[in-house]
Order: sequence, then C-alpha cells, then structure tokens
Amino acid sequence: MPGSPFDSRVKEVNEKINDGIENLISELEKGKSENLVNYLEFCAKFHNYSSFNQILIFIQNPGAVHCAGFNKWKSLNRFVKKGEKGLDIFAPTFRKTKKEIEKENGEKEVKEITSLRGFIVVKVFDISQTDGEPLPELRGYEGNGEIYVSNMETFIKGKEITLDYGYIPGTILGYSKKDSSYIMVSDTVIDKNEVLNVLIHEYSHQDLHRNKYEYRGEISRQVKELEAESVAYIVMYSLGIKCNWGIDYINMYNGNVELFKKSLNFIQKTSGEILNYLLAQTESSNQMVA
Repeated sequence: MPGSPFDSRVKEVNEKINDGIENLISELEKGKSENLVNYLEFCAKFHNYSSFNQILIFIQNPGAVHCAGFNKWKSLNRFVKKGEKGLDIFAPTFRKTKKEIEKENGEKEVKEITSLRGFIVVKVFDISQTDGEPLPELRGYEGNGEIYVSNMETFIKGKEITLDYGYIPGTILGYSKKDSSYIMVSDTVIDKNEVLNVLIHEYSHQDLHRNKYEYRGEISRQVKELEAESVAYIVMYSLGIKCNWGIDYINMYNGNVELFKKSLNFIQKTSGEILNYLLAQTESSNQMVA
C-alpha cells in the first residue's frame, strides 16, 4: 500500500544504496581509488550476495566478514549480542499458485508454481555481533593459482568459447575477440597466477562485452577494462591469491551513477559465477583425495 511503513523502509534502504554509490563516485573524482579497492575486496567475501546487498552491508559495516539472520545464527549455536543493531538487506518473497497443465498423454494435472513476488527489507548480523560456539573452519586456499587454472580453462570451454595459447606481439598477455567466442593467452605467460588472472579477465570480456547486453555498446573501452579487471580482482582475492591492480580507475565513470550501478551488478554476477564454479570443483577434488 503506497505510503505504508513498508514502502518507507524500502525507500530508505534504496537511498542508502544510492548514497553509497555516489560516495564511491565522489572518491574516484577526488583522485582516490582506495575506497573502491576496499569495496571490491569486500565483494570477494560476499560474492553470493546481490550487488545491492553487497553495497548495503558495506555501507553499514565495512568490516563485516560473515552475515546471517538471527535464527540462522541460533541454529549454529551462536547468539546476537544484546543491543546489537541489525544490518538491512533485501530478501526475496515468493508466492505459490496452482496451475492446471496438460501432460503428453492428454491427462490434466494441477501443479504448484512458485514465482517471485517482490523484495522486503530484513535484518542480518555480522559474526562480530554474535557470541557462541566457533564456526567450523572453512577450507583454506593457498596463494597458488596453478590449482585453479585447468578448472578455469574447463569453465571457459564449457561456455563454447575457443581458448588458445600462442604468440601475441608486443606486451599484451591475452585478448578476447569482440565479435566471436575466442580467447587467446600469450604463451610467454609462465607464472600460473598470472595465467589465471588473464583467463578470468578475458572471460569477463566475453561474458560482459561480447554483444550480450544492449547498453554495452555505450561504454568506453576504459570502463570495460575496469569491469573485467574488477572481476579478476574479486575472484583472485577470494581464492587467496594476491594480484596487483595496475589500472588507473580515476574518473572512469565521469560521475554517471546509473552506469556505475549497472557495472557493479554485472561485476558481481560474473565474479560470483566463476567463483562458485572454481570453489565447487576444488571442493569436489579435495573430497576425492580424502
């Protein structure tokens, strides 16, 4: 209902998101990219969250490392400390409807269909806001890109993209053809961390910039490089692999908040997809060894 407390809360949260994005833009315009670097490192910890929720958590608690709802923490035998203020995020709500469908044999069957109804504001708490039993330690990853390279190659080829290693003139380490599903990596790249970074970067161009989205034709090459390198940075950082960020990010978006917002959304989706695949494959390999 328009004017209800619920509408007011959603509006307030959306304003937080826009304020956070405008703050990042302002920092860039002042010649500072440190805040954006911090934000992308933060995204690496929360790659399963939507870009809006990443921004929201970052604004409210930049030091957050692991967030969950009150009942989720309770199920893990941890409890929210008295007086702690929850962090606002958006959560989807669903509706169930019944629909009559006709099967191949002509018989009719009633099926329950679940569809997205909308989003509501809910509270989550960072682990620092809780007490209780320690969480099981997550499987660690050493700073060794070699263990992920073959899986990243498989991931790329599974997207029906041709991947080659060969001679590339000059100092370019890799490239992605704009109008075809093709990636070339220089055979002079020996360091496996660097190979992984190039593979992720060039795949990101394929996923984000090869005529996949209409608005992509409106952005500059400089911004496309920012998006691809941001995905590589998030994935590498999340895997525990140090990589240097060698691109000047200052003024790339010329204060265009809406364009920057779209970029963050696509960066999150692509980095999340890659990370989920690589981590799942690594987990599967570790289980086989065990």
